[in-house]
Amino acid sequence: MIGIKRIGHATFETPDVERQIDYYTGVVGLVLLEREKDRALLVSRLGDVSVILQRGPAARLTKIAFQVSPHDDLAALAKTLIGHGIPASVNEASVPGIGKVLTFQDPKGTVIEVFTEARPAGSVTQPPAVGPLLVGLSSIIATMGWWFDWVRIAGAVYLVWIGWKLLRSSGALGELDKTPKPRGGFFLQGFLVLMSNPKALLWFGAFIPQFVDPSGNYVGQIIVCGLTAMATAAVTDGAYAILGGRTGKIMSRQRIRLASRLSGLFLIGGGVWLAFTRAR
Repeated sequence: MIGIKRIGHATFETPDVERQIDYYTGVVGLVLLEREKDRALLVSRLGDVSVILQRGPAARLTKIAFQVSPHDDLAALAKTLIGHGIPASVNEASVPGIGKVLTFQDPKGTVIEVFTEARPAGSVTQPPAVGPLLVGLSSIIATMGWWFDWVRIAGAVYLVWIGWKLLRSSGALGELDKTPKPRGGFFLQGFLVLMSNPKALLWFGAFIPQFVDPSGNYVGQIIVCGLTAMATAAVTDGAYAILGGRTGKIMSRQRIRLASRLSGLFLIGGGVWLAFTRAR
């Protein structure tokens, strides 16, 4: 059995290579590394091969590549496939940054390539402002290396600290009248919190492009998706606020203390779990 670690890259045929290049660079955030008359090679902001476009009569997937463990033996995998009646061979890769690949086809005729290791296909300038959005969280974690362990431990300590505060809480609700109004108002405060939250940028950068049809007006589609997300958030967050306000009126000090202690135990448990969890 072949243990896949990640999707490497995909090759698509398309009758309009130029429009697809515009989509993958303008919406998805890839970088055009090589351009020929009927072919284009696009890489991520880290320089890894991501998409190959070839001119063809219809839009279709022709090839997809997967990365396996560097300890896997491609020749042994090829023998296993051949033993199951699947023609397979080990060849030189047709894209830069990858050496040997195991090649075979699925029942529909799509070419499958498997490789063990890859290096960046080219040098790509990384814009500091939009880099985290376009690279993706998994790539950031991979490049951070052991620094991610420190971030994980800091997050675990923070969870335990919040949980301890909840365990020691008196069970009294705060008074809204004594809450100071932030400078610039609550709207400006919420906007700044949202724009400084990398999770929101990473989520929208990875989620919205999945619903964009590259053959249509993708700018308008992104605007519609963004407005839809805002409307949905307004309804759900508003419902949470109303429900929380009504619940607060019926909560006694004893019930609040019980809820705080249960929440504190869950947070402390989550912090301990996070502290002893290793990134895979």
